[in-house]
Formats: sequence, structure tokens, C-alpha cells
Amino acid sequence: MALQKFIIERDIPKVGTFDREQLRQAAAKSNEVLRQVGPDIQWVESYVADNKTFCVYLAKDEAIIREHAEISGFPANKITMVKKISIRPPPQPELLAVGMRRNRPNPANIPKAPANYPAASR
Repeated sequence: MALQKFIIERDIPKVGTFDREQLRQAAAKSNEVLRQVGPDIQWVESYVADNKTFCVYLAKDEAIIREHAEISGFPANKITMVKKISIRPPPQPELLAVGMRRNRPNPANIPKAPANYPAASR
């Protein structure tokens, strides 16, 4: 069975104030449980907000996500299966033109080659 993508919302008070080491320890604990539960669940990435995390997982079903939450002690307050991934809108030409003008060198600022500099072969 192919793994499905899920977004897991976890209510964790003050998680946004956790330092790097606290987040690293939480990730290590989660990864330990993932190894125990088996190959039918994979952590992709997480986003930390003030009092929540939003975790992206690949899993065979919602039940295995709940099992991971129970064993790890991390809540899974809301689990949403991703049905489709939105495609980014194409760049807007007027914004590209502004960016290109901004990044293009100004010819007035380009130094002239010395008179004795050999011309490029034609």
C-alpha cells in the first residue's frame, strides 16, 4: 500500500519558545518511536508556531499516526489527509521584468576595456 501524505496539528503549549536543543530532543524521541512502529510511517518536516506544531508525515493510514502519537507522547489533535498538492501559480511577468531590471548591471558602471586589450575573436 502506498503511503499517503498527512498534516498533523499538535497542540503543545509554548512550543514556539523551545530552544534548538529542546526541539532536537523532541525530534529524536519522535524518530525513536518511528523506528519502533516500522516503515509504514515517515516524518517529512514540521513547522513550529506559538502553541502548535504542524507536522507533515507519510503514512499508510491515520491509525498508525495515532499509534505514533500515543507511544511518543506527542498529541495528534487534528489529522488531515492531503488529497492534492497545489501547484504554485506562474510568475507574474510584470514582477519578473522589475526583478530583471533590478539585477541587470548598469552599462554606465561597467569599466571600459583598455585600448590595448585584444578584441574578442569574431
